[in-house]
Amino acid sequence: MESEFSNEIMKVDNLPIIDLEDITLLNEKFIKVRSINGIGFYGLMSSCILTFGLVALPLQITIFLFMLILPVSLLLFNLWLIRKQYNVEGYILRAKDIYFQQGFFWTKKMIIPFNRIQHASVHQGPLERYFNIGKLRIFTAGGQSSDLTIPGLSMEDAIRLKQLIGDKTGTLKRNTNE
Repeated sequence: MESEFSNEIMKVDNLPIIDLEDITLLNEKFIKVRSINGIGFYGLMSSCILTFGLVALPLQITIFLFMLILPVSLLLFNLWLIRKQYNVEGYILRAKDIYFQQGFFWTKKMIIPFNRIQHASVHQGPLERYFNIGKLRIFTAGGQSSDLTIPGLSMEDAIRLKQLIGDKTGTLKRNTNE
């Protein structure tokens, strides 16, 4: 006996709402890491321009000054943006999935169900290691790169989230039996 095909209409008003008051913001030390990275990048850019300017100084002083002011302006904008991004970036753990949002001007919001996750890993760079923070990378099927990266987590939180994901997905049990 064949069952009758059904494809009911779902109303957007009836869908569950993500309560952003429950969002867990990234670790505040991540502001320092991003700021130091920005200062390093724009400092290097300014050094290169300064070196070039000293060689070409007699030729075009106005172009040199403009080129020197540009990285300083970009650094100040970047430091402002880092603070604004901190206030909106974070994650929410729910019973069946993990929600992550990031960005201030261009926003990205992702939901990854636990049953789609293959594995998770925790990573740290040297600066992150100094501040004892890291990033959690979550992988789903069909790719070598992570589908979701949550930066700016304390190492304790990153490891606990990885453990929780392993428990929810069953990857810890599979790995211990091998």
